[in-house]
Amino acid sequence: MEADIDMGKVHALNQSNKGKSTINDMMDKYETEKASKLKAYKKSGKYLIKRINENFGTFTYNDLATQHVVDYGLERLQVIDGESFPRELSPLSDMLEHAQDLWGYPEKPNPVRHAVKVFRRRGMIDKGTERDRRPSDAEMDALFNELKVKNPETLAVIQFGTETGMRRGEICKLKWKDFDDSTGCLVIREENTKTNEARVVPLTLKATLILAAVTKKPGSGKNSLIFGYKDPNAVGKAFRRACERCKIEGLRFHDLRHEAISKWVESGLSIAEVRVLSGHKSLASLSRYATPTVKGIKAKLLDAEKKRAEKAQD
Repeated sequence: MEADIDMGKVHALNQSNKGKSTINDMMDKYETEKASKLKAYKKSGKYLIKRINENFGTFTYNDLATQHVVDYGLERLQVIDGESFPRELSPLSDMLEHAQDLWGYPEKPNPVRHAVKVFRRRGMIDKGTERDRRPSDAEMDALFNELKVKNPETLAVIQFGTETGMRRGEICKLKWKDFDDSTGCLVIREENTKTNEARVVPLTLKATLILAAVTKKPGSGKNSLIFGYKDPNAVGKAFRRACERCKIEGLRFHDLRHEAISKWVESGLSIAEVRVLSGHKSLASLSRYATPTVKGIKAKLLDAEKKRAEKAQD
C-alpha cells in the first residue's frame, strides 16, 4: 500500500515537472517523433511548426491558456480567413493531445480547440464553404478535343481520373505490376495513398480500355510507370494550361475525383461501397464529394415513377 502511494507521488511529481516544459521543446520532440513523418510536413507542416514556436514557444505546457490562443487569433484573423485559422494551429492542437496520450503530461482542456469554439460561437470563423465543383459534359468534351492530339498522355490521365476517382498522385505512381488484367483490378499500394492504406480498385470497361490504349515505351516492364509521369505536379500544370486554352474557369484536377464519386452515388452504389473505391477513412470526409445533381435526382424520380406505373398495370 505504501509502495503504491509512493508511486502515485512519483507519478504526480513527474507530471508536474513535465507541465513546466516549454511549447518550443515539446514541438521539437513532436516534430521528430510524428510531424516529420507526415506527408504534409514538407509542404506546410514545417512552416506551421516554425510559426507556432515563434508565437507560443516560450509558454509552458501548464501556462498556455485559451486566452493566449484567442489573443493570437484576433490578430491573425485580420490577415487570414476563418477556414485557415484552425488548420494553421492544428499541429499545436495535435501535439498537446499527443503529449497527454503518450508522454504522460497532465490532462487539461485543449486551448486550441476551445479557442476555435469561441471564434465559431461568435461568428468570426466558420467551417468554410465546401467545394462542390464538377465538370460539365461540354467541358470534358472541350478538354478531349484540345488534348487528343496535342497531349494524349495528359488526356489519358484525365480520363482515367474521371473514371476511377483516384487522386492525381495515386495515378502517377501506378506501375504495370499493380494491374491484374485477369481480374480487371488495380492495387493501390499503401505508400502511394494519402491515408497510408492500400486498396483494390475494380476497373470499369472504360478504365480498362484507357489502360489498353496506353503506349508502352520500349524496354518497359512490370516496374515501369503506367502513365509515365514521375511528378504529379506536372499533370496539374498540364491540366491547368488545357483548361486555360479551353476557357474553362474554376476547375481543378481534384474535381475529377469529385465527379467520379458523385456518379457512383448517383448510380446506386452505397456509401460503404463508394468508400471502398475512393479510399476515404471517414464517412464525413466522403460525404462532401458525394454531391447529387438535380439532373440525377430527377432521373431517379422519373425512373421510380415509371416503375410504379408499370407495377400498377400488372
